[in-house]
Amino acid sequence: MFDTYSEDVSTKTKLMNVNAAVVYYAESSVTQEFKDKGFSLEDKTPTRQSMQYQYRNEFLSAVDNLQSELKYLDQNKGESDFADLKEFSGDAVAALSAYIGLAPPAQQKELDYTPPRRK
Repeated sequence: MFDTYSEDVSTKTKLMNVNAAVVYYAESSVTQEFKDKGFSLEDKTPTRQSMQYQYRNEFLSAVDNLQSELKYLDQNKGESDFADLKEFSGDAVAALSAYIGLAPPAQQKELDYTPPRRK
């Protein structure tokens, strides 16, 4: 699902990733004059693609936490505290909702997605 609704990594990002050492060195060795003017190879605001990857990773992390918690609860049958399970479930739902919220409206319609109401 994530590959279907995610933007491709930009050419700029691919080049920066491949040349990470050069980018790091350039960023750290830029003269003070350029730093004062706000020069940076990185984007000032996160791209939609980077936000999609962040929410995807948050979702996968929450699912991993859910699996671990379910395994723990299965091994400790007398345990009656489900707070962590509820928290991880909420984290997974929030991350997936945020991810889908970044998709274009046509793709949201394809998924029959309705954004959650804000409290």
